[in-house]
Amino acid sequence: MRDMAPDLDSFKLSTTRNLEQQAKQIDETLHQIKILLDSKTNSCGSKDNHTIASPPMSSSVNSLTNIAVAAIAVGTMIWIYTRIN
Repeated sequence: MRDMAPDLDSFKLSTTRNLEQQAKQIDETLHQIKILLDSKTNSCGSKDNHTIASPPMSSSVNSLTNIAVAAIAVGTMIWIYTRIN
């Protein structure tokens, strides 16, 4: 078991670095989502226009949903990883 300790420490270190980098990317993505949603809200004008969505905006909303789901998944993995340690 002691022979595996350096490999395990190396794995933990590289995993921690990867998760930290993914967390930074998630923060940047969430910031971009907020900007897009704010711009959509500002461009709608009235509530009547709020239900009308152009295909590009629908596509970007679907992409944003996928990104948000991925962010939640990564967050869950980070939480599990910290619980294991």
